[in-house]
Amino acid sequence: MIKSQVKECPECFALILAGLRVCPDCSYEFPAREKHESEASTAALLSAQVEPEWFEVDEVIYSIHEKFGKPPSIQVSYRCGLETIREWICFQHGGYARQKAVMWWVKRFGHLPCPQLTEDAYQQLTDTRDMKEPCRIEAIQDGRWQKIRAYDFAVKAGTPSEWNDNPTSRPQPTKLTPAGVDVFDTDIDF
Repeated sequence: MIKSQVKECPECFALILAGLRVCPDCSYEFPAREKHESEASTAALLSAQVEPEWFEVDEVIYSIHEKFGKPPSIQVSYRCGLETIREWICFQHGGYARQKAVMWWVKRFGHLPCPQLTEDAYQQLTDTRDMKEPCRIEAIQDGRWQKIRAYDFAVKAGTPSEWNDNPTSRPQPTKLTPAGVDVFDTDIDF
């Protein structure tokens, strides 16, 4: 089956073939499109021309990421306004991936040894209050993903870094309820 591209008529809301210039139902004539933009784009043409950008971090979320046939890793999601930038920390991998994980760990937990297992790292990330969090990150577009190049651990109110100097005030992360567990409160009378 060949799937045709369709568009919606703004007058009668009929779905018609995308290539038609006139709606067969109501005779609405679609405006002609310009073939080219009137001005040249200022976007980078080469990856070397792409500039890194600093993003203020609103929230950091840690989760275990599993990919078939690969050791598990930690997925770190930095919520920066309406954008989410992710990185994967590979404690159980070898070579450069492991070295990167150790460097990432030392920046946050300078006093604790880097774990060997992803599950141990995740446990410490969710249980330990004495760790550094960035107030902003520097990222650059690298193909489909944003690649994080640097972290700013300065203390800034309203960001996760505000607890870097006072870890006892850090709120405990909420524990996720495993799938299939019912959290319905039976003490409520209906």
